[in-house]
Amino acid sequence: MKAMEDRGEHPLLPPVAHRHLIGWWLEIGPTAPGGMGDAPLPIAQIRNDMEALGVDLAPWEARAIRRMSREFLSQQHEARKPHCLPPYTASEEQAQVKDKVAEQFKGLISAFNARV
Repeated sequence: MKAMEDRGEHPLLPPVAHRHLIGWWLEIGPTAPGGMGDAPLPIAQIRNDMEALGVDLAPWEARAIRRMSREFLSQQHEARKPHCLPPYTASEEQAQVKDKVAEQFKGLISAFNARV
């Protein structure tokens, strides 16, 4: 993020009410190692890591950090798809334009295939 800002880029991000949770989450790492790749952070690891940092987490904070970890992994998986929109899309208009363009390309391909 800092590198982007240093280049003068300012990505559209959603407003954040509890910014401290993001800091804590990134401090302990967004995910945990799993048997076949990354996995969501387990609540026990979140509690232990926060305790080691001297932070007394409220239960809702631990659940929020766990959910951020799950959502991070989900978006990481979705982002591998070629036409995945960013999770912080400024408006629904972008999704509508994407769908319209995709439909136009399908029509062009169908017309081309009909000629061949």
